[in-house]
Amino acid sequence: MGCASSIHISDRVVYHSGKESEDSHSPQQTNTTQHQGNPASGLPIKPVLLVFAKEDSQSNGFCWACEKANFRCSTARTPESAVESFQEKHHDLVVIDHRHSRHFDAEALCRSIRAINSSENTVIVAVVKRPDREEASRYVENASMMACYNELLQLEHGELRAQYKLRAGNAIFTALEQSQEAIEITSEDQVIQYVNPAYECIMGYQQGELIGKEIIEVPKSEKNKPDLLETINSCIRKGKEWQGIYYAKKKNGDNIQQNVRITPVIGQGGSQRRHSSMARIHSMTIEAPITKVINIINLAQESSPMPVAEALDRVLEILRTTELYSPQLATKDEDPHTNDLVGGLMTDGLRRLSGNEYIFSTKQPHHMGSSHLSTPLSLNDIPPRIAQTMENENSWDFDIFNLEGATMKRPLTYLGLHIFSRFGVCQFLNCPEGVLRSWLQLVEANYHSSNSYHNSTHAADVLHATAYFLCKERVKQSLDPVDEVAALIAATVHDVDHPGRTNSFLCNAGSELAVLYNDTAVLESHHAALAFQITTKDDKCNIFKNMER
Repeated sequence: MGCASSIHISDRVVYHSGKESEDSHSPQQTNTTQHQGNPASGLPIKPVLLVFAKEDSQSNGFCWACEKANFRCSTARTPESAVESFQEKHHDLVVIDHRHSRHFDAEALCRSIRAINSSENTVIVAVVKRPDREEASRYVENASMMACYNELLQLEHGELRAQYKLRAGNAIFTALEQSQEAIEITSEDQVIQYVNPAYECIMGYQQGELIGKEIIEVPKSEKNKPDLLETINSCIRKGKEWQGIYYAKKKNGDNIQQNVRITPVIGQGGSQRRHSSMARIHSMTIEAPITKVINIINLAQESSPMPVAEALDRVLEILRTTELYSPQLATKDEDPHTNDLVGGLMTDGLRRLSGNEYIFSTKQPHHMGSSHLSTPLSLNDIPPRIAQTMENENSWDFDIFNLEGATMKRPLTYLGLHIFSRFGVCQFLNCPEGVLRSWLQLVEANYHSSNSYHNSTHAADVLHATAYFLCKERVKQSLDPVDEVAALIAATVHDVDHPGRTNSFLCNAGSELAVLYNDTAVLESHHAALAFQITTKDDKCNIFKNMER
């Protein structure tokens, strides 16, 4: 058919077009300022090279603009250091001072950078005194910080974004060239635009023999059913992907059976601009069972009448969905008997509880009162062994299991006291330390020690990680004290009363929690609701009692 098609997902080659994070250049040649945040556009942080012979208001304006736009900025004073810095960091944008020729030759520096292989997708802009000619690569001298900032934003959403797309396109074509699957791309007029080396190897054709030819000019195999091409074209015209078995004829006349997938690509105006076809030799037997099912349905569809073929289309759509096992209950008014049967099956009182469901529905609740808890310890009364275990709690390498052993599986209370004290939570909530201690003990008592993972040790581990990241300078600049306290409390209670089962299990088992929360975010809703319930149930544990609304 010329449209050979289908890709084998497990045999793919991934090429990365991005660059590793760069180290700072030597201070003798460049001054580098690096920012770790993400820009508003969602693109990677862009490295920028400023080449100015000396510091002035114009260079300072661009430095400020880079910081505000969240670009990683490097500054070079000489052409030599600029070239060396570019070879090391491969900047996306280079701004060169072209106002004074006595310091260095800006055009010669531009040619030197362009001579480097990695500069193909780099945008170079010259700062000039007057607009001698209208070019996007020239910026008329303006030291205003906002003018520099606006220039960077225009470059980011214009030239830089275009270069990113070109770079991504190059990476995609590199992946196509290295793919082991035969890939063919045709236009909306079924003119062949591209075939990859794997296609050439399998079919025996050279690229030059196929590019520009219509598919109908390529010899077809007689083994295909007469109406197969019409079936494929009908599917493609509807904008649907076609997948199935197709016999192709090689250049030497041999027939080859292939598992083919043809995907229409929608272009501007909603029209189909091209068809991407990928082929896998059918003799490869490593494939998922669902793929075999889809192939069988496709084969049956080819010889079926139109009503059956349309019904099978619907079957294929259902099989390809990601919610294959999610219940979809539809009302069938035309069949009252079906309604009665479905209604009876869904009535809780008329069905028998499963074993797991019985466990969840008959399990005794936890004791909520603080009177059942042992007398809480003061922060100053923590045993030396436990205090020594928590000495490095502000380190990422802190061993939570050592604390679990030292506290007899009660790490959350002790670590919570330590971390909450370090962040001044009691002062912020305006609650006594005794209330906080009682609250931590109550929360820990509602974690199930029988769970192998979702227990209080896990909660303490998450609390430690949260506190670690809250101490990072970049995070501290973005959060207020209320955000920090909220994050610490959320980490403490985020899995309280976890039953050790997933949301899907609870929903399928028809547990009381799933019914209560209507199968929607069951555990998440339960953790949050129970946390507030046990907190406000007793004033001795209510850490929010003295807070203003």
